[in-house]
Amino acid sequence: MTERELLEQLLNEVKELKTAQNEMKATQDEMKIAQCDISERLDAINMKCDITRKKVDDLALDMKLMERGIRTDIRKLQDTAETIVVVLQGQGLLPKAL
Repeated sequence: MTERELLEQLLNEVKELKTAQNEMKATQDEMKIAQCDISERLDAINMKCDITRKKVDDLALDMKLMERGIRTDIRKLQDTAETIVVVLQGQGLLPKAL
């Protein structure tokens, strides 16, 4: 090969490398755009998870408060039932327990 042919071959290879480099830059730009989109979606999902976690925590608190209220109501009903039994036994309408 002559020097001129070698030089032309080198120039062609440099052109191919530049073309490949430009294609890689374009791919890199596309990946950056996709990464931004994924990042935005991830932020939205994290926000939704935080909101859902707060709702679950609020629901758990509501359940505990409801359970406490129900237990209190049951105790009041038991006290009322015991009072009614004692009154009825005192009036002779209900036999006394042994």
